[in-house]
Amino acid sequence: MAATLTITNREIHLDGGRFVMRGMCYNPVPIGGDGRLRPNGDYYTKEFRALYGRDLPKMRELGINCVRVYGWAPGADHSEFLDQAWNSGQKPIRILINRWINPSTDWTSQTAVAALKTEWAAIAREVKGHPATLGYMLGNELNQAYWNRSLSALWPAINEIAGEILRHDTNHVLTSALSDQQLVENVRQGDLLAPHLNVWSLQVYRGASFKELFDDYFHASDKPMFASEFGLDAWNARQGKELVENAGLQADVIESLWKELERNRRIASGGAVFEWTDEWWKHGRPTSHDGGGWPNGAFPDGQADEEWWGIHRLKPGSPDLLEPRAAVERLRKLWAKP
Repeated sequence: MAATLTITNREIHLDGGRFVMRGMCYNPVPIGGDGRLRPNGDYYTKEFRALYGRDLPKMRELGINCVRVYGWAPGADHSEFLDQAWNSGQKPIRILINRWINPSTDWTSQTAVAALKTEWAAIAREVKGHPATLGYMLGNELNQAYWNRSLSALWPAINEIAGEILRHDTNHVLTSALSDQQLVENVRQGDLLAPHLNVWSLQVYRGASFKELFDDYFHASDKPMFASEFGLDAWNARQGKELVENAGLQADVIESLWKELERNRRIASGGAVFEWTDEWWKHGRPTSHDGGGWPNGAFPDGQADEEWWGIHRLKPGSPDLLEPRAAVERLRKLWAKP
């Protein structure tokens, strides 16, 4: 039976208690796989039970209480994954269901919006009654689509999709993830034009601090907020090698950011570390572990390297083997309860 969700004074409550996300971003693409190809990020069906069977118990040991996914096919059977996440209510892991939406969608097209409404209604019918379901995240960083910057059309379309979900399910989080670009403007416009969203998810990479994020958000919206991606990659682009001391700097930054979220609980309801494992497919060949990414002046080496964000390395196996970086033990100390 689904939990009872209420939102009061910027807080999310599940069955009467406040929910603060100790979350993990989870896109377990195996070595040699490509997240752009089948199964298009949906590693949460029985076909991939070896992956989540490997990972969910380890997540539970760290005190993780939520997993944010990146793919979810309408009509597919995700019941086993949800059941294992729920774990009969013993240290359950809630699932924030995310499905990619093409940022270049023509938001003025009723045909395109209707197709998305159909997809998300099917997802809602599937998961609305499962106790592991935290809610729905509509797309990822849709606000940074420079080639389609008509936010005045985007947000009403997102509101239509959210409204379709509400026809089937009024008891879960409804959110969309924003990248750190014109954030205050986007949140204010989204609040005005997409009122069906009840939580905002912000993806902010400003180094070892969120800086003015919480004050800015406090003046932009009264809704709860997650930091739905945060962290640091484990590659030193200047030296061309992994960060020293088992990527100790990555662990330091994650700890600093989490403690900042804790200090700002009046505004933020926790967040999700990016991410559980490295993803070899994101730059270069999917069978090689490559450097390369996008410039970020707030990072120590000036670059965010796409394939090196995991708190675990991957080593070839069936399934691939996990090698923990320093951040794993750091999160255990921060999150796991005796």
